[in-house]
Amino acid sequence: PSSTLMIIISKFFNQYKTNHYVEAAISGIKPAVVGLIVAAAISIFKDYWSDDNQLLSILILVISFILFFRFKFNPAIVVLISGLVGYLAYSV
Repeated sequence: PSSTLMIIISKFFNQYKTNHYVEAAISGIKPAVVGLIVAAAISIFKDYWSDDNQLLSILILVISFILFFRFKFNPAIVVLISGLVGYLAYSV
């Protein structure tokens, strides 16, 4: 259902993206989306902070951040590499 909704919204968005009201609404939505992403990240981080392997988790976080922002790696590749490293490290 959510993908169908996004397809419908994207068709209307392309038609009205230069509309002043649409631009204003998007400007208001952007900070809310960032806040929700940060809240989700904090929630996930708190769940895993009590792990025995805190240093490894922080290392994966920092390296992923650097790969994405400094070296412009594809986010999907960063997620796959991070998942593989986490799986190999935590399943042993």
